Amino acid sequence: MKILKSWVVLYPITNFNKQIISWPVRVSVRLGNPMNIVQEFQDESLKSRSILVDPFCFALIVDNLLSNAKRAIEEKTEEGKDPDLRVSVIISHDNGFILFEFKDLGNGMSEDTMKSLNEGGQVTTKEASASGVHGLGFHFCRELAKEMGGNLYVKESTLGVGTTVVLELRVDPESIKS
Repeated sequence: MKILKSWVVLYPITNFNKQIISWPVRVSVRLGNPMNIVQEFQDESLKSRSILVDPFCFALIVDNLLSNAKRAIEEKTEEGKDPDLRVSVIISHDNGFILFEFKDLGNGMSEDTMKSLNEGGQVTTKEASASGVHGLGFHFCRELAKEMGGNLYVKESTLGVGTTVVLELRVDPESIKS
């Protein structure tokens, strides 16, 4: 890895694969119920690209997004049944950014909650008490993504159906040339 600033490095996307593969093992030890995480590259050339990130911050963001998905899926699951802990991660590119789309089949969120999170706010007290979630992790992760020159937002969410969250991170221009 090549250090670009005191904290930003070139991080090969193949490292993301390793992190995603190890995440279900870590979380199942910590929270029980292992997850099934399916990755899809929209373009095979993306596997040779690098993103500009702080690897620790990147890991925190991914951990938060997958933990949120796991909680949403478990909340939707009927009591006595095993949760379907599947999360899809679609990796694509757009205008100098690598996009990681995290899709779950959890309980979704209201339009007001989605709007609040996308505008940089946290979940309201009424929503937090109903779900036990405060949105602080998402807000903090959005700030981390912005510090790395990227963005984090809820792309879509439907109550009872699921949620798609997008993490955009800058691609290393040199990795595009090769």
